[in-house]
Amino acid sequence: MLLNCTNVNGFAVPETEKCSFHSERGTAMRPLFQLSNLGTGLLHANVRQRSLQSFQGYYHWHQCCEILYVHQGTGQVIVNERTYEIKQGRLFFFQPFQLHRVRADIHADRPYERTIIHFDGGILGTYLQPFHTVSQFFRHVCHDKLAETMFELNEDEAVIEGALTAFQASLRLRDGQIDQEIEALLLLQLLSRMAEGGNMELQGGGSHHSGGELKLPRGRGYAEAIMLWLGEHYHEEFSLERLADSLHLSKYYVSRLFRQETGGTISDYLTARRMKQACQLLQTSGWTIERIGTEVGLPNPSYFCQLFKQFVGVTPHRYRLNRARHDRVIANE
Repeated sequence: MLLNCTNVNGFAVPETEKCSFHSERGTAMRPLFQLSNLGTGLLHANVRQRSLQSFQGYYHWHQCCEILYVHQGTGQVIVNERTYEIKQGRLFFFQPFQLHRVRADIHADRPYERTIIHFDGGILGTYLQPFHTVSQFFRHVCHDKLAETMFELNEDEAVIEGALTAFQASLRLRDGQIDQEIEALLLLQLLSRMAEGGNMELQGGGSHHSGGELKLPRGRGYAEAIMLWLGEHYHEEFSLERLADSLHLSKYYVSRLFRQETGGTISDYLTARRMKQACQLLQTSGWTIERIGTEVGLPNPSYFCQLFKQFVGVTPHRYRLNRARHDRVIANE
């Protein structure tokens, strides 16, 4: 289904549901939480969307599942406290409410071309029931903590391109209105390729601590070790010196390394991580605003509310009311 929504870097964002994230240079606002309005359909797709200018991207998440398939281009994806190169034939699967960032490096002879699909995992699950293997795989990638969220599908490029071409042809024949069965068929084809590619391993690796020391997991860079540390300590008062000591580096070098490897700042990532957790607690708990601020490392209620409004676009109280109203609307549809 194609929807009349504001389109921000390929994501469908209804005007009434946009929340904002302030860029590190303070010159623009970007969505931190992006509500993908699927309406009564199964999915929203932007097929072969092309960008001709580089963009740094921003940390954000969605309430639904997301598939990003790269047709061409280079850049970087940050997800699950890991960094991945953007390459042709790679598919990324983002779970609901999973914090991620996409940065594209555009060259004159190589634009960034991708297909982005947001979809309702609950509806898809009913269509997958006759397909036991794919259904089991989907439950795994949608709900379990994964060791990998990237799938190398170069060998399946012809199959995937064919499925997307057929989907676009169906859209044209039906003037943009398409049956859920056809949408489900597209997702079934993509998921079956992902299952064949196999990243079925649960997350068991990660950083290792020994007496407060953070050891780099094999094959990971410093930026990933930093994100792992922030994921474990975001609820505490942040100390760049403590972080640097855990890596046996100077605090100035740690900041520079993170920017070099991710294109962003430690402050940006930490704030996004805290705001995501705050949003989750506002939706799922009855805790006071003051307690939620403390739980995410911001014990000063006034500062927490000020920061939340700056980065999310509304006060914590208004966010809680808006989400409760939205949930009631969805429940009554």
